[in-house]
Amino acid sequence: MKVNLFSVKGEEKGKVNLPDRLFEKSSEKLLSQALRFYEFNLYKVRPRRKTRSDVKISTRKIYRQKGTGGARHGARSAPIFVGGGLAHGPSGLKRLLRLPELIRRKALALALRDKLDNNRLFLVEKLSSFKKTKEASQLIKNLLLKSNLTSKNILVAFKSEDINKTRAWNNVESVKISSWNSLNAYDVFVSDLLILDSEIFGSKAATLKEENVPSKISRTKKQASSLNLESNLKKETKRKILKKENK
Repeated sequence: MKVNLFSVKGEEKGKVNLPDRLFEKSSEKLLSQALRFYEFNLYKVRPRRKTRSDVKISTRKIYRQKGTGGARHGARSAPIFVGGGLAHGPSGLKRLLRLPELIRRKALALALRDKLDNNRLFLVEKLSSFKKTKEASQLIKNLLLKSNLTSKNILVAFKSEDINKTRAWNNVESVKISSWNSLNAYDVFVSDLLILDSEIFGSKAATLKEENVPSKISRTKKQASSLNLESNLKKETKRKILKKENK
């Protein structure tokens, strides 16, 4: 996937190849499901109502068990009486819903794809090198002009190691700072503009490729040579065993 790379001043420098797995194809059902989970977890703790065991009231029996013609009752703390407890009221417990890791990753990729398709995602080099708030605010102004945005709800993501070097961004209005590892689909989707540091994906942004980790199928030369040595040793041991048996 090719993404435009911008300089510190907001000028376009070229295009960068990023891994395709970061930008999944659109799936509104999965993304909406993930967003509902995140919104549910944002709810505050609900109020708690007193049950019949919490109400401070006399616990003596109201009237005798039999002979009154009415229903059997004990204390006045029952929900049926005025001043009694509440049945099936809110408990005040904070409930959290958890998404599986695979769905979280896919939802984040879908949110990134949505920002990329709507020209709301910008890859900028050396974001952590800013030392003044004026430089950061000027960059945001230039990017807002290119994306034709008036509202300012901006999310800036840095490399996890550089999150402590972001003092210049703390005083910028309507800017939320996050590390790449702590990004989630809700923050990305809700933001009007997403700015990513190019150092997240590598030091040389112009020659970005997919992960340089060898896959299970494609083996390196060292792995292949070690496998050949093991196979040769097994063959030699088999030959020695056969010779001993023939003798």
